[in-house]
Amino acid sequence: MQQILDAKVEAKRPALLRLAFRPFFLLGSIFAVLAILRWVAILQGWSQWQGQLPVLFWHAHEMIFGFVLAIILGFLLTAVQTWTGVPGLRGKALGFLVASWLCARTVFWFSPKLPWIYYWIPDALLILSASYFLARPIIARRQWKNLPFVPILLIFALLHSGVIFALASKNFLLVRELLSSSLWLVVLLVCVMGARVIPFFTARRWNCEQRKESVWLSLLVVFGFILVILPPSLINLVYLSKLKTIALAFLGIALSFRLYQWRNINNWQEPLLWSLHLSYAAIALGCLILAFSTEGSLIYTHAPHLIALAGIGGIILAMIARVSLGHTGQELKLRTAMPWAFALIFFSALLRFLGPIFEVQYSKVFYLLAGSLFALGFIFYLWHYSNLLSKARTDGRPG
Repeated sequence: MQQILDAKVEAKRPALLRLAFRPFFLLGSIFAVLAILRWVAILQGWSQWQGQLPVLFWHAHEMIFGFVLAIILGFLLTAVQTWTGVPGLRGKALGFLVASWLCARTVFWFSPKLPWIYYWIPDALLILSASYFLARPIIARRQWKNLPFVPILLIFALLHSGVIFALASKNFLLVRELLSSSLWLVVLLVCVMGARVIPFFTARRWNCEQRKESVWLSLLVVFGFILVILPPSLINLVYLSKLKTIALAFLGIALSFRLYQWRNINNWQEPLLWSLHLSYAAIALGCLILAFSTEGSLIYTHAPHLIALAGIGGIILAMIARVSLGHTGQELKLRTAMPWAFALIFFSALLRFLGPIFEVQYSKVFYLLAGSLFALGFIFYLWHYSNLLSKARTDGRPG
């Protein structure tokens, strides 16, 4: 049963610190816009990068550990309240996490010539503290089915630590592999959460029966992602490359099968559904492309951006649009521009993926268009939702 909060104490808290989704969705979205526009400006030669951190690694690290991880923490630390009935993280503890995130983003943004430990500490504090705050109510209420999200966060902390250690050692091959592993860990988390919420939202919206998935299929999908996540430099396993190719092919087929099971002819009428289904499809397609294309080819090289932009970016925008409405007491009815925002994300992914493949000489133009459209999608979200996230619920309820 949901624990009751002291209404007077809750009323004194800033609205942004009343549940984790508020600051992390807001700041994460703002950061996504700023970081992607800065990256585009650097690629176009409009802005110079002078930090000690190699700029490509700044882009990859900050999109994963800055933007995506902020949304993940906002979602998990809010969802745990629904799972357990224990009031979610708020107040000073939440403020500490937000301060850690802001400190980390500042250090990486300016990339000053500091000892590498200063790059490690803020994100490490953020992830480890968030893991504790997530684990505490789950363990207290014995919600063991939700406990795996805690070790996933701890793996994020481990990968971040590995990236910083590799940067300090100037082992740039290992840095690249660990950042790739971090991206695949995000994809794993997205696919696990998607398998929970997408069929549930679909069945609930159209008042139909939700099909149950085989436990074996779920376990095999997780195992497949584990094979893809393993960094080759650290795992001296014979035939690992071939195993990864087989795993990617299996994942593409398995995720496509999931989508087939969740199908409903009415989904195209509901933006909150078709956006989620298309994002999941982009991940499945990306896995198949990587499995059946030649390593080093243009299509192989650019396929991860299809997964990152359309898969991860698309599902993030759809989920935060829905969660932001539900947890602020609003009707689950999208604001006018949000379907267009979803479309912009998918269009940006297609431009970023297909453009450099077919017209290599115009790659910088496609990078500019794709980055601008991606940023515009999140600008639409901020335009409609910033007010909701930064003000108290109109129904007077906590959260």
